Amino acid sequence: MALATGEDLAKSAEVAGGALRGFGLDSSEMERVVNTMAAGFSMSALDLDKFQLGMGKVSAVAKNAGISIESTTAMLGVLANNKTYATGSRSSWALGSSGFISTG
Repeated sequence: MALATGEDLAKSAEVAGGALRGFGLDSSEMERVVNTMAAGFSMSALDLDKFQLGMGKVSAVAKNAGISIESTTAMLGVLANNKTYATGSRSSWALGSSGFISTG
């Protein structure tokens, strides 16, 4: 993934590991996480920094709501495409207020 996206390998691995932990996935699911990230980055304006910041804000909520990492990544991609969060710091608010993730 780092080669395909032009990102630093160490940072890519750190971000993928964070997403894995955020969704409570087993380490055997790392390929799934990396493939999801690569697909999200190639099909949207989502990049490693926005993904890291967004997942840091929403992964636990998404996991508890039963939303997969694939769907969450797609939602972050929609937000990135629409420039809903330029830095990613408002992603949890945007996902909640848009109705993407409902906790109630």
